[in-house]
Amino acid sequence: MNEIKKLAFAKLSMSIVLVIAGAVGVPYSAHAHHSVSAQYDYDWPFFFDNAVFT
Repeated sequence: MNEIKKLAFAKLSMSIVLVIAGAVGVPYSAHAHHSVSAQYDYDWPFFFDNAVFT
């Protein structure tokens, strides 16, 4: 294989690896970051004092 084909194959391989890593990593980190159970305690009472609901 000549050098130009090797370089093109290396760039294509790296691009594929980065796309796969992004496709797997972004949803996983977003899910971990936006965990509802970590932000809210449903057993803890919460009251709105002096709130007006219309």
